[in-house]
Amino acid sequence: MPTRPGELDERRATPRPSSLGAFFSMASVAMLALAMALSYPAMVFNGPLLPHLPMGQGTGLLAAVFLGLAIAALSGYRGVVSYMQASATVMLAVLAASMAQDMLRTQRAEQVLATTVALIALTTMLCGFVLVLLGRYKLGSLIRYVPVPVIAGFLAGTGWLLLKSAIGLSANLPATMAHWEELVSAQRAAQWVPALAAGALLWALERFRPRASNALLLLLALGLAFWLIAAALGMDRQSLQVQGWLFRGPGSHAMWSPQAQWNFMADADWGLLARALPDMLAIALVNAINLLVVASAIEVATDRDLDLDRELRAAGLANLLAGFAGALPGHHSAPATILAKRMGIGGRLVGLCCAAAALVMLLLGGSLLDYLPKILSGALIAWIGLGFLHTWLYERLRLMSVTDRIVTLVVFFTAIIFGITQALAAGAVAGLLLFVVRYSAIPVARDVLGGAASRSNITRGDLQRTILAREGDAIFILKLHSFVFFGTANSLVRMVDRRLQQADLPKLRFLLLDLSLVSGIDSSAAASFAKLERRARQANFKIALVNVPASVRPMLDGALAKSTRGGIVRDFVELDRAQEWAENKLLGRHGVQTDDSSIDFAALLTGIFGPGKAEQALGYVQSQDLAAGEVLTHMGDRSKDIFFIESGRVEVLIPRAGTADLRVGVMEAGALIGEMAMYLGQPRSATLVALTDCRVRKFEAARVQAMEHADPELASALHRHIAAGLASKLVDMNRLVAALKR
Repeated sequence: MPTRPGELDERRATPRPSSLGAFFSMASVAMLALAMALSYPAMVFNGPLLPHLPMGQGTGLLAAVFLGLAIAALSGYRGVVSYMQASATVMLAVLAASMAQDMLRTQRAEQVLATTVALIALTTMLCGFVLVLLGRYKLGSLIRYVPVPVIAGFLAGTGWLLLKSAIGLSANLPATMAHWEELVSAQRAAQWVPALAAGALLWALERFRPRASNALLLLLALGLAFWLIAAALGMDRQSLQVQGWLFRGPGSHAMWSPQAQWNFMADADWGLLARALPDMLAIALVNAINLLVVASAIEVATDRDLDLDRELRAAGLANLLAGFAGALPGHHSAPATILAKRMGIGGRLVGLCCAAAALVMLLLGGSLLDYLPKILSGALIAWIGLGFLHTWLYERLRLMSVTDRIVTLVVFFTAIIFGITQALAAGAVAGLLLFVVRYSAIPVARDVLGGAASRSNITRGDLQRTILAREGDAIFILKLHSFVFFGTANSLVRMVDRRLQQADLPKLRFLLLDLSLVSGIDSSAAASFAKLERRARQANFKIALVNVPASVRPMLDGALAKSTRGGIVRDFVELDRAQEWAENKLLGRHGVQTDDSSIDFAALLTGIFGPGKAEQALGYVQSQDLAAGEVLTHMGDRSKDIFFIESGRVEVLIPRAGTADLRVGVMEAGALIGEMAMYLGQPRSATLVALTDCRVRKFEAARVQAMEHADPELASALHRHIAAGLASKLVDMNRLVAALKR
């Protein structure tokens, strides 16, 4: 088979254990797959179907063979392991039990087994058909549209039903309230409590001390302990089987045969099966959703992307083949696949070996079931159930919002009270309502700000600050987010129209649209941006498009007139630079030049210390000249020196590895630098670089301390000036916070 893209890298990336280590690792994964193949059918062949469990385990082994072979050959991930899965199996078990009870009530006990086998075959084929259909029409991405709370509640409900199945299998009694008194009796409790305890121990080991050998070693130890205790109590295999501690294995020829399968299909109650078709379709849909969830988990664990449509087609073909043979439905297994990856074994041989082990057991190993304690299967099922409950009902739930928790719990309680099928319907309704309610309340703009409250990170002089405080609202800033479609885009145009009509604010001169959080737009939204362009021509304001994503750029370029680019419409890579541009233009309209940056330092000292003290304060100051591009201080430097910029401009940068430094501010003449480091004694929080040729005046920390001892009045004046500057920054921040809260 030719190597597909990515498969060579996958083989190189998988660590290779030694030959002996690879053998034991492969055996561990195969044993886990076999254990699941023998355990999952016990959920279906339970209660009135329990006497036919050997036939059910034959269908489980058949599923492991067909699923393992087909998916290993066709999957995009070479190390995949496949067998039955919990969600579909639990739903099938509930449906099979309901049908069996219906036939028993109407005195048709002879049709129970045949109808169940036919139900399994039809459901598996329907699962295969749905999977192939979804893959054929490239609908694998549908999983992205299922709300996480719905999936969480559904999987948590599956975990609860798995625990009930573990109890019922171990105790040979359905885990229902009707059998509660018998379940808590000493004899029954002795059967299911150890199974749950072993499952909990395995879950704890995997959570707090994860090892690839945990499951294998614990099951071997549990099986050995079971037989040692049985020997000590003088109990032989026959008595253990009578008391329900062991499975019954009649022999390989009775487990499954093509002729028996055909006879079962002929003797089934097809009228009852026809009425159950909607339930079978629900199982098929759940199986498809579960496959996509599992595939996503495998992607995360193996650090590679999967073609979900390809995985759907592979699993669909495997289920069609398994269904024709009468086997249970299933698909990729996340636990076994991840276990193989963790053990360092990869390639298609992993799945093929698991399938071969199931085939050997199917053909030769029927009698081995006579020695398999039910506690082992119960422990495995309990382990998986506890994992589902912990992940989806605790870890994920505590990270959700209140509304998400409500949806999750609704789906969960629907599953445990009414069943998985009803939970799926409840989840669909809850998810639809959640989507409608939430999306209708999402505004197109995350933040709506005026230029008086939200300013660029340019430290400006008093005159410029006064003008911007009075006229800054001529700048209108909208920070857009999410996917902008026709509904939200129309609200964007309405927001700008309302701003144009506000007579109590300065005339709109600049509209800044920050698109950094926009995931995409549709054609109607692009047309709305064209409407804004027309509004700009009519009302004589400029538009700045900031951080336009690459996915959005073609739509905007097609909608906006090319003649307006660089004139009415301009592009910026950062909002701060767009704000600086708009502020400079606005200041220029009021006759303020922003290119020259210098102050009269002597006058500044006079303003701080007074006429009689300015000359004395000058003795504590040092001068430092910087060329453009020269670093004044580095981020992380430990220095308590403070600086006044006498002339020029200084850029404040946050260094970033692998990308351009982030500009967080520009200091102009008159700005004070380093006051926080002086007071708090912390390292410099940014790198300061001369943007132009600069002259700075420095108060060294040692000289400030000398001033405090020699002339406390002088030092007090300096500290008052610094405190006033900090208070001014705090006022600006409070103004911005208040604007964001509106």
